[in-house]
Amino acid sequence: MSSQTFSDFVTPSPANATPDSQYLEPPIFDAIFRTTHPSGLSLGPSGKRKTSGRVIYGCLHCPPESPWSNGKRGNAIYHAKRKHSDLLQTDANTTEQDSEVTGPSKQPRMDAFFHHRPSDASLRRIFDRQKYIESVVALLTRHRLPFSAVKWDALQDIVLACNPAIKDLLLTSRDAAMRHITASFDLYRSQLKAKLQAAVSKIHFSTDLWTSPHRHGILAVCARWVDSGYRLKRALLSMPECRYSHSGERQAALMAETIEFYGVASQIGYYTGDNASSNDTCLTHLSQILRDKYGVGGMLLGQERQHGN
Repeated sequence: MSSQTFSDFVTPSPANATPDSQYLEPPIFDAIFRTTHPSGLSLGPSGKRKTSGRVIYGCLHCPPESPWSNGKRGNAIYHAKRKHSDLLQTDANTTEQDSEVTGPSKQPRMDAFFHHRPSDASLRRIFDRQKYIESVVALLTRHRLPFSAVKWDALQDIVLACNPAIKDLLLTSRDAAMRHITASFDLYRSQLKAKLQAAVSKIHFSTDLWTSPHRHGILAVCARWVDSGYRLKRALLSMPECRYSHSGERQAALMAETIEFYGVASQIGYYTGDNASSNDTCLTHLSQILRDKYGVGGMLLGQERQHGN
């Protein structure tokens, strides 16, 4: 019966060999180090990785108070042999049991590569809670899940299956989920504001008014523009509730509030809307607001009528 150990998979090197000349089998290396790409990955035209760029190897077994990382794979292997030699040893009996059909296997068991489970401290240190929260926010908002989904046992079990040491770091409160969603919205809205103000073209608006299943009137305010890289962009700017009245004057007031928040009164171009008569009234009142409040002298919004709604 074979008695292979982790050390059998480390390529022996002469005394004068450099750290870069050493080698560890990938399964063993991945059990000891976490590989990250700080500068991100460069993708080719097909969407596949073109170059790995800068790489950092972080040790999963060093204590949090004295973490170890390096950009050289050879240095990482040298660190593992010098500081964690115990991880490169395993029980002699690491092979499959003899089989009457196939005979003894010379292949080490898969669990031999993961004989030592990383400590809870190491598992908690590699947990990216900010990324986890962003993923939960995306899950709730893009898939229209209830805020109470963060309390679902199944969702928590999925996360804990990936990292069992972070149970106390999970998002389990509806109120906390709502706060994170609000903070995420404010962040992205501020980024959108900066992009609009940096536009190299006029900003063209369109709106649509409809009633939700809960009988709330909602006005969607959208924009299209050309950014500083001369790329055509579009975005939903706001969805204010149109209370009490759906008149053109009321819609103009809501549009003016959106324009004021984003600070683009001097960049307004054309307006596209359907053939509702209230749109004419909306444009008339909006033009008057622009003159009176922002000093946009004599500016009248052009209107393209969209038929066949």
